[in-house]
Amino acid sequence: MLSDTIIAFCNALRDPLALTDTLGRVVMINPAFRDLLVHGPEESEPLQLFQLMPEHRRRDQVTQLQACLRGENIVSATSELETRDGRRVPVRLTLSLFHQNPDAEPLVVWTFKPDRDPVPPLVRKNLILENEIQSKELVIDHTVNALEAEVSERREVEKELEMSRRQLRMLSQKTLELLESDRQMIAKELHDSIGASLAAIKFSLEGWLEMYGEQLPSNEIPFDRIITHIMETIKETKRISANLRPTTLDDLGLLATAQWFCRNLAGLYQGIRITPRFDVSEADIPEAMKIVVYRVMQEALSNAAKHGQAQNISVSLILIDGHLELTVTDDGCGFDRESVMGTEDTLSGFGINSMRERVEICDGRFDIRTRIGEGTRIHASLPVGSGSAAYRP
Repeated sequence: MLSDTIIAFCNALRDPLALTDTLGRVVMINPAFRDLLVHGPEESEPLQLFQLMPEHRRRDQVTQLQACLRGENIVSATSELETRDGRRVPVRLTLSLFHQNPDAEPLVVWTFKPDRDPVPPLVRKNLILENEIQSKELVIDHTVNALEAEVSERREVEKELEMSRRQLRMLSQKTLELLESDRQMIAKELHDSIGASLAAIKFSLEGWLEMYGEQLPSNEIPFDRIITHIMETIKETKRISANLRPTTLDDLGLLATAQWFCRNLAGLYQGIRITPRFDVSEADIPEAMKIVVYRVMQEALSNAAKHGQAQNISVSLILIDGHLELTVTDDGCGFDRESVMGTEDTLSGFGINSMRERVEICDGRFDIRTRIGEGTRIHASLPVGSGSAAYRP
């Protein structure tokens, strides 16, 4: 089967042209050939090209066909064609081989020029070059159209991909919103309800001890130990509530909460020195960004204390060119970054991947540098200027 490009090229030529197989059986003829033979498009094509030649010419054309198949150049050979109305048209014949498919037999291209005036060699070469140029132009046009279609399709795919990314980012934002909302609700319930109830029980028991201290059978009911357990439960409730969402974050702001967390963590892990440096004002930090900065700082400091076995930890928060720059550096044992990030559970709520996701949802950049035995440095850059796609809880 001929390709559409080849058929279009043959039909566009002004010279009569026929394509045959190696036995001379017609594959196609172009409109110029039909016009020369007074052969209408509704008429079926002849089975053999030799049928259109006078009998005394057929032997010569068979010989020329065989010579062409052997690789010889047949250019401007004399011949004749018989028209449908019986006229004989003298023509100049050019034969060449055309390989459309390397695995298939070649086709033979028969080009006929009416033999009215001898064609000078230079003009003939120009005509051949023109035909080749037309052929190349058709191929180039076809290639350009195919490339334009591919570029257009790729643009559509990129638009759909960008839309999917935006939808995924919005979904991630909504997920974090729900997570923080649940944490805030549970923390408030622990602090206001359970904490208040435990405090009321503690005060009641202490009042009983003051009022009936000597009359109560203390050797049977250990009120002092009950009060101690209640006090420990109150402290644990406050600790859980603070870990879920510290109330100071909403009441006093990020900087005060960060200072409190550093002091609390240093007191919890003996031998750890935490050096905070916050060169930014509370007004410079958007409300929507505070929970993101706090969660990243909380996880980075907790990892350094729990897993890094660090003795010195520095944490800094500064504002540079419309970006909040949070850096946590420790002198701990470090870790193999590839293995940890490759196996970490991203759905656990915290962890390195969770910090990265929180930062990237805000159009920020997250970087971690660590090596076994050389400590860890975690850096997050968050845009807070106008036009930034900050996280909005």
